[in-house]
Amino acid sequence: MCRSIGAPPTGKKPDGSPLYTVPTIYDPSTGAAVSESTEIAIYLDAAYPDTPKLFPAGAHALQRDILDPHFRPSISSTLPVLQFTLPAIYTVLSPVSKPFFRKTKEAALGITLDDLSPKGKRRKEEWVKVRERYNNLINQLPCQNGPYILGREVSFLDFIVASHVLAIKRLLGENSMEWNEMKTWNRGRWVTICNSVKKYEIVV
Repeated sequence: MCRSIGAPPTGKKPDGSPLYTVPTIYDPSTGAAVSESTEIAIYLDAAYPDTPKLFPAGAHALQRDILDPHFRPSISSTLPVLQFTLPAIYTVLSPVSKPFFRKTKEAALGITLDDLSPKGKRRKEEWVKVRERYNNLINQLPCQNGPYILGREVSFLDFIVASHVLAIKRLLGENSMEWNEMKTWNRGRWVTICNSVKKYEIVV
């Protein structure tokens, strides 16, 4: 599908062949095909200047500085977080998707999903490591007066951070030990970020 619409790859597979991932969009108004969420947001801001901006004026570099060196290494791709989220994702996939997901993730990590998921006392110990990752990220976020991370204007950063926090809430469950602890972290800042973008959860 990505090739057919002319979307660029987002990386390379181990064998050197192009890797295509989602999200990817095709805009029939312009004929543009754009891959990767950050690039999509930048494209939409430029292509539709009369709509709300995900990268407000003057905030592009600041968001990049948080996302690339801090957010991704701390949250989105680290083992402490993945050992909780990946096994949970597997349980909610369709029967058709499960074999591919298991095969690729276990090959990449060198461990089965069952062994990846921490249990018993170790689960609590590993969750402490997840908290450390979020503490590291919170220290990189600007302290602004306003409902959003950058202050009075919603930004791409709000949606990226909120999506990862909400994924934990929904995958592990509102009644889980992990979510009930996470709600209290950093004086409830993570819940505040999620609540600030709640009105955007459903697009009519």
